[in-house]
Parts: sequence; structure tokens; C-alpha cells
Amino acid sequence: MRLRIEHRTIYRYGAPLARGVQLVRLFPSAHAGVAVLSWRVQASGGRVGEPFLDGFANRCALVDLDGGVTQAEIRVNGHVETFDKQGAIDGLEETLPPSYFLRATPLTAPDEALRTLKIGDGPARERAIALMHLVRDQVEYQTGATDVTHTAAEAFALRAGVCQDHAHIFVSAARAYGMPARYVSGYLFAGDWHAASHAWVEAYVGDGWIALDPANREIVNDHYVRLAGGLDYTDARPIAGVRFGGAEESLHVDVDVQQQQ
Repeated sequence: MRLRIEHRTIYRYGAPLARGVQLVRLFPSAHAGVAVLSWRVQASGGRVGEPFLDGFANRCALVDLDGGVTQAEIRVNGHVETFDKQGAIDGLEETLPPSYFLRATPLTAPDEALRTLKIGDGPARERAIALMHLVRDQVEYQTGATDVTHTAAEAFALRAGVCQDHAHIFVSAARAYGMPARYVSGYLFAGDWHAASHAWVEAYVGDGWIALDPANREIVNDHYVRLAGGLDYTDARPIAGVRFGGAEESLHVDVDVQQQQ
């Protein structure tokens, strides 16, 4: 499937910015499920540095925001061809062993409820798929119930959340069970349903990683474009940064993913 992706992130400041730096993870991960036909990350009100790999092998860049600006914009324009690999993540550069993804973080530390989720027996791949469905059975998709600070345990107690929460709950329960799992950010082509940046998971099932989308009960296919992975949201979020000055900040994000003929 050929996809066109446009992603705009606009920052507006109540006073001129003194200085700002943004770390962007806005480049597709190279693996067998995607071929990048063209890809550009640009900034107005700042400059995009040379891409580099972080410790998780995510391709990143720094955006140095200009002092004195009251608005900055980071833009992605890209075309990719995607391939349905039935969830298999083949050819992805790996810098860490699967066992690294057994460790808990403040966002994914399991409580007793998550430790005791039952996902049955059988092959690891089937257990991972069963856990995907169990998480979605237990946690309703509901915007506004949580924000980026909610932990897996808090979202699970609420029984409500968004894709980020479903991903955190999955990786928390999987790790407690002894299955390495990681959080993934990227784009989803959802047809008539307009989605922003999306989050899903990858679980290590003995002979490799399988990508699963608990929020949509999907084994990841050619509708998905992987950007970054890590232990939790903070390792894989598309944009993170710091600023000095600027007073109040407002943020607008617009993502459009369309299929191309």
C-alpha cells in the first residue's frame, strides 16, 4: 500500500521565545514492512539538524528553535510503500537484547491487578494476541479519561483510556508475565476515520517480535508506519523538548494519512 503522510505541529507562544530545542522522532523505522519513497522533516522558526540514532535505534533529529519567534512549526511530508508482514518485525535494527524490554518504568510498573491478568497457555505468539484482546476487553477506548501522565496501573483501574494507555497496559502485563514488550509510536491509515499519531506494541515471542495494536484489536499490517519504539511513551513520543521564555504555549497538531493510487 502506498501512503502519503502529512504531519504539522505548530507551537504558538505568548511572548517571544528566548530559546528552544525539540527532539523529533519523525522518521520511519527501516524494516521489511516499509519502503520510504520520499521523506522530509522541515521547520519554520527553527532549523532541523542531521538525523542520528538514539539508544533504541530510533532515527531522530534536533530542531533548534530561533530566539525571538512567537510561532514555530515542524512539518513532515512523506510517501511510503507498506507491506503486510502479519505483524512480524523483520529487518529492524536492534541495539538491545529482548530481555532489556522486561524492565518496568514509572509509566509501566504493574500493580497486583496487572500482575494477575490471565492470558492462558500455548505458543507465545498466541498468548500475545490473547493479551491484546484481553486488554481491549477490559479497557474501553475513551478520550479525555486519561492524559500522558497516567500510568498503566491508573488507566487499568479506570477501565478507560486511549491507544497510549492500551499500549502501556499491554507492555506492563506482558513484562510481568515474563514476555518482553515495547511501546511503539507511528502513523495509522484508518480510511474514513481520521486519526492522529497512533501507539501500539511489539512483543517478543521467542523467534522474533510481533507488532499488535490493542486499541484496535489488530495484528499490525500495511496500514501502519512505525516511527519509534522504547520502554514506554517517553522513549518513543514523536516530539519532546525544552524551551526558555515564550510565556504561555499553545499546541496544534494535524496529521493526515491517505492512500495513494
